[in-house]
Amino acid sequence: MTTTALAPTGTTSRTRMVGLACLLAGLLGAAGGLYLALRTPLVAEDMWTYPQRAGGEFATTQTMFALTHVGMFLGLLALGWCGAVPPSRWARIARVVALAGMALLAVNELVAISVAGEPSDSASAGNVGAVYGVATLMIALGMIVAGVAAIRGGAWSGWQQWLPLVVGAWLIVPTMPALFLEGDAARLALGGWSLLFALLGWVLWRDEA
Repeated sequence: MTTTALAPTGTTSRTRMVGLACLLAGLLGAAGGLYLALRTPLVAEDMWTYPQRAGGEFATTQTMFALTHVGMFLGLLALGWCGAVPPSRWARIARVVALAGMALLAVNELVAISVAGEPSDSASAGNVGAVYGVATLMIALGMIVAGVAAIRGGAWSGWQQWLPLVVGAWLIVPTMPALFLEGDAARLALGGWSLLFALLGWVLWRDEA
């Protein structure tokens, strides 16, 4: 039995539309991560924009990622609308923390354009990087708590009930270890995270939980 099937028609329709947006955003994010992983480097690895040059391409990529996070934000909202994450106190707090982290992540993608052309170890690039870290941790912790609440709530069944938890846990393992590895491991890990959002969006869109 689906959760959205028990919701008012307007809520069900809204959840499905948002699910489609989340699905497309996840696919776009995964494509962007793969593109950067395969992109022929045009600058030294210690530059903030690596592998791209500062300029139009980098700004376009960052704007695309910002829009991707907007779609993911909507997907997280829909988890509450459809009842997958129950309305308990801790689940609500956790979802708000995750939503705030995703909003911060979207804004920071645009702020990152302002430090294009600087080395990665510059003060301004370090500040932007720190915000990335805070936003990522907020999403991870929020979705882990919300994911546990979703499993206990039982509104979703089967493998779908694990999706909210996995979305959060993926940022802890494998993403955080990948950040300390050389090469494109982090980009590929974040691409996998985007695919999880695509899957989440598909579930919401198809109303098959």
